[in-house]
Amino acid sequence: QGGIISAAPADELTLTYGFSALWSGMKDVYISDNRAFCSFHYGLLILDISDTLSPQFLSQVYIPDGDGWRIDIDGEHVFLADGFGGLKVIDISNPAAASCWRAYDY
Repeated sequence: QGGIISAAPADELTLTYGFSALWSGMKDVYISDNRAFCSFHYGLLILDISDTLSPQFLSQVYIPDGDGWRIDIDGEHVFLADGFGGLKVIDISNPAAASCWRAYDY
């Protein structure tokens, strides 16, 4: 399984990330400051893409019973739409140690 990460239409990168069933099926990608924020069924994966030929793992945030879909970012927070699980707010002030800051369930 692969996904396309593109900071600009001319700069495409095929990303394959498949070593865990929990982290397969990427649903959304948000690019900000040489970082790719990728939503998966069970959470958020953050990659350093400053070298587009060799993306580097920064951190991941596991959301138990999650259903991560859409991502938006405001400052040091990622807002992750979590399907039936509501909204998760993830603190990315230190992208190498991201953590779930708030959960709004419905």
